[in-house]
Amino acid sequence: EPSMGLDATATYELMRNLRAVCDSGRGCMVALLQPSYEAYCMADHVMMMDRGKVCYFGPGRDAPLSYFQRLGYVCPDYMHTADFLQAVLVPQ
Repeated sequence: EPSMGLDATATYELMRNLRAVCDSGRGCMVALLQPSYEAYCMADHVMMMDRGKVCYFGPGRDAPLSYFQRLGYVCPDYMHTADFLQAVLVPQ
């Protein structure tokens, strides 16, 4: 988890640099806990896990919303995708 201890700006810069590496033709994989929406949107694909099991793996951005909607979870208008996915996997 390379963003541990970094603020949102530093995490964004880290992800921007990793995105540049990926765009140059190299593959990257990174684990982020509670990513900002901006950092989340830089990922082409996302894997959501809960208790060691994969709950979703596929395209990022808003694509997971339709998957979770089919399971009965609807993202409120006021919430962005990254926060919604975290709320689904870590209920309060």
